[in-house]
Amino acid sequence: MFDSLIINFVNRIWILVAAVLLAKLGLAVSRPLGVDVDQAVILAKIGITGIGEMPVRVGLWFFQALVTMGAVKWLLPRKKAVIPVLALIIAASPWMNQFFLFWNTPRWEDNLGKRLRPNNLSEQVNLTQKEFFVATNKTYMLPAVVRKIVFNKFALAGQIVSERLVSLADFEHWSAPLSAWAITGMSGLPPKGLLPLMYFWEVPLLLYGMYKYGGEIWKRWKWWIVTAGMLAIWWEKRFLITTGVLFLPVMWDVWRMILERAGKKLLVGWVVLCLVGVAYFYKQIWFETDDWRYSDAKLYAGMYAWVKDNSANFDKFVVTDKLGPTDLMFRFYGPRTKQVEFRQLRNGEEAVPGVAYLGLPGEIEKMRSTRILEKISAKDELVYKYGQGIWIATK
Repeated sequence: MFDSLIINFVNRIWILVAAVLLAKLGLAVSRPLGVDVDQAVILAKIGITGIGEMPVRVGLWFFQALVTMGAVKWLLPRKKAVIPVLALIIAASPWMNQFFLFWNTPRWEDNLGKRLRPNNLSEQVNLTQKEFFVATNKTYMLPAVVRKIVFNKFALAGQIVSERLVSLADFEHWSAPLSAWAITGMSGLPPKGLLPLMYFWEVPLLLYGMYKYGGEIWKRWKWWIVTAGMLAIWWEKRFLITTGVLFLPVMWDVWRMILERAGKKLLVGWVVLCLVGVAYFYKQIWFETDDWRYSDAKLYAGMYAWVKDNSANFDKFVVTDKLGPTDLMFRFYGPRTKQVEFRQLRNGEEAVPGVAYLGLPGEIEKMRSTRILEKISAKDELVYKYGQGIWIATK
C-alpha cells in the first residue's frame, strides 16, 4: 500500500512543477519587488527602457520555464518516473530566483586578467618584500638570489590562480553566500539579497554523486567544466553565485544519475525538500522583502509611482540622486518628463511653491519652509547619517 502511494505521488509531480512555476508568476505580478540598479543598467545597455517592471518579470518567468523544460529534455533520464522529479528540482533551484533580481553582478574591470597584469604583479611582489623587511624591524633582508626565487611575478601569478581554483571547493559560497560574505566582507555591513546556487542539503548529495559518477561526469562534461571553471575564477569567489552558473547543468546531470539509481523513498524525500526550499525562498523574497533585500529598489519604484500619481498636482518635482542613479531608474519605469529634475537637495535650500521634493530624511530636514506630505518607509540607511526611507515635502 505504501509503495502504491509513493507511485501515485511520483506520477503527480508534474502538478507540483506547474504549481511552483505558477506560484512565482502570480507573486511576481501581484507583489512587485522593484528593479535593482544592476538589472536596469543591463537592460538599458541593450536599449530596453521605459517598459516598467512587469514585462521584465513576466519575460524572465517565461525564460525560467523554458530553462526548466529545456534542461530536462537535454538531460532526459532513462526512467520515466525520474523526469518530473528532475523538472521539479530544476524549477525549485534557488538560483532560478536570480532571473528576477540580478544582484551581485561583478564589474568587468575587477577581473583576474587585471590582477595578472605585469605591472600589478610587480607592485605586489615589491610590497610583499617590503612587508617582510619591515617585519624584521628593518634589520635583515634575504639575499638577492633567494628573493628572486621566492618573490617573483610567475610564482605570484600561480598563487593567485591556484587560490581561486581551490576556492571553488568552498561550498559555503555555493549554498550560504550570506554567511560567506559576512565573513569575507570588509565594509562591516551585513550583506543582503544574496541567493545561493544550491541548497545546503544538496552539498553532500553532490559530493556523493561526484565520488560515485565522477569519471562519467568528467568524460561527458570535460570541456564544459573547464569553461565553467575559467568563468568562475575570472572574478573573486564572492561573485560565485553569479559566475558559477555554468556549473549548474553539470550538477543537474549528477542529480539525474543519482535519481535513476535511487529508490522511491529518496525521490519522495527530495521532492519534499524542494517544496520546503521553495516555500522558504518565496516567503523571504516576496513577504519579507525589507528584511531580506536592500531598500534601494523599493525606493526607486516608490518614488516613480508617487511622481506618476501626483503629476497633475505639482508644477515640478525635484528628486534626489544622492542614493544612486535615480534618473536611470525613472527612465526604466517610464518616459521622462520635463517636470522632474534629478539632483541632490541643498543644505538650507528654500522650498518653492508648487514644487514637490523627494529626498532622504537628512536632506529634507536641512531644507527651509517645508512640510512633509508623505514618507516612503525603508529599513536600510542607504546613505550614512541621512536616515531611512524617502521623505516627500513641499512648501
